[in-house]
Amino acid sequence: MKKISLLVLAVVCCITACSKKEPVSNPAAPVFNDVNQQALVLENIQDDVAETKDFRYVNAREGLRVRKAPGLDAEKVGILENREKVEVISETKMTMQIGMLYSSWVEIKTESGLTGFVYGGYLEKSLNDVELIQKIEGRYADASGENFVTIEPMVNQRFRIRTNYPMFEKVFADINWQDIFTKNLFFARADGSGGIGGSIAVKFNEKGKLVFIEDLVKCEFDDDLNIVNRQKNYSEVILEKVSDTAEENPRILQDYRDSFPSEKANAYRDLALYFYPKRDFVIKNTESEETEDGAYFYKGNYILSTSTIFVNNELLEDGLIKIGSSKSQIYDLLGVPFRIIREKKTDYMEYSMNFYMDNSMNLCFSEDSEGSEEGNVNLSTSICFYFDDKDLVSEIHFSAEGF
Repeated sequence: MKKISLLVLAVVCCITACSKKEPVSNPAAPVFNDVNQQALVLENIQDDVAETKDFRYVNAREGLRVRKAPGLDAEKVGILENREKVEVISETKMTMQIGMLYSSWVEIKTESGLTGFVYGGYLEKSLNDVELIQKIEGRYADASGENFVTIEPMVNQRFRIRTNYPMFEKVFADINWQDIFTKNLFFARADGSGGIGGSIAVKFNEKGKLVFIEDLVKCEFDDDLNIVNRQKNYSEVILEKVSDTAEENPRILQDYRDSFPSEKANAYRDLALYFYPKRDFVIKNTESEETEDGAYFYKGNYILSTSTIFVNNELLEDGLIKIGSSKSQIYDLLGVPFRIIREKKTDYMEYSMNFYMDNSMNLCFSEDSEGSEEGNVNLSTSICFYFDDKDLVSEIHFSAEGF
């Protein structure tokens, strides 16, 4: 009886042991011995994700404006501090050139959560790049202030350098960032006339100062042209930085390479149809004889080549846009301009679109038809608005050219 009981107990234990399934191991799954090891792995994963993001640093001493939409005239929503770190979310089709900088508008997000659009030309990939640019760029001059050198950043990590020193044949130079402290920015050899030889250069010296160097040898000769006196002269004139920018008011050009939204395209066509007949009216009612350059005048407004130029409202009284209209009115009607140019004395916006004129003289969108039917005329049109210092329209240029 005791033997039977022991046998039953053994069978039960065996069945129980077999019923407990061992966990299936996954050789690819990480095994953490403690909480610290698991936290370290999670931190490494987060670092890998961060490395895939595009971070940039602000290169703008006075700060960089953040706007609600891409474009010079979009609403401001904040300002970034110099050297601030931001994440680039996307790049737009709108590009802009400021001086020698050329870049698109980019959508960014700050560490505090602010989102918006900034000009990408003022963003650099590292703080070292920001520090180098801000150390080097600017306007340098000698003690007299008459001789100067300007250095400004370009695209592709290059500097554009300009000087007015008369002894250099080339007054412009482009140089890579990494070569700025090791190469001559400008260089010329003395031609030997008057017994003077040697070289003249502009470069950064060992102390990081921009200097004008004269390394010359002056020789005196006897009647038989033998050297009787030889003098070596070496001098360095430090050029001090007098401004942190190469130009106080650089030229700004903004391009928007995208098609009109349909409602804005219709508004442009209506405005073009309004301006187009004015050309014939000015020609038929011109107040002066035709000039050699083909100009016609009517009460201050005039035609020059393919452009009709309006400087007052004699012909525009019933127009939606006229002299004195504001920028906001133009944006509301036509949307973002194809081009904006801003200079010291010039500020204008340009819109452009191609049309064709059918046999019935109707102005049609180019995409509505190939415009290849017999009798059709293709037209390339543009409307440029010039502004005064109050951002009110001072001139309107309408151009229509057949092809």
